[in-house]
Amino acid sequence: MKYFNVFIILFLWCSTTTYAQIDDDAKDFKNTQARLNLNAALELELDPINDISFNFVTPGDIENGVVKSQFARFKIKATRPWTLSVKTLTPYFSATGRYASDDMPPSVLGIKKSNQADYIPLAFYDTRLFSGSRGGVFTPGNDFTADIKFTPGFEYGPGYYFISLVYTLSAM
Repeated sequence: MKYFNVFIILFLWCSTTTYAQIDDDAKDFKNTQARLNLNAALELELDPINDISFNFVTPGDIENGVVKSQFARFKIKATRPWTLSVKTLTPYFSATGRYASDDMPPSVLGIKKSNQADYIPLAFYDTRLFSGSRGGVFTPGNDFTADIKFTPGFEYGPGYYFISLVYTLSAM
């Protein structure tokens, strides 16, 4: 019985010492924090980025307009909700040709998402086109195509007309 009591006392003493060592080891660890500064990130990919040409064949084309369906694909990546705007680089089209008008405004052009009904007329100032959610191109609404329509009407003379479009992607 004496050996048994000594064994129990040794067992309890070893258990306490082991527990105390484990407890002391846990006190040696320190917490650290990882800190980062994640700024708003926006990326606009426009495909294709080449020029858009319109050819008017009939008087109906001039009066009703010519549409280029899916003239561009917009792919947007953003860490915040976003807005896409467009403006023209100049207040009027640049024109060449004997009868060309030098006062054709950018509002004869309109852009819409390919699945929407109404065209948004362009202007010399930022015009809000579309908006969307934070996320990559797989986020619904961040990868889409757009249509463009040119409706000059009969107020302007025949010639070659040029205007540059500037797209701006902004965080909301």
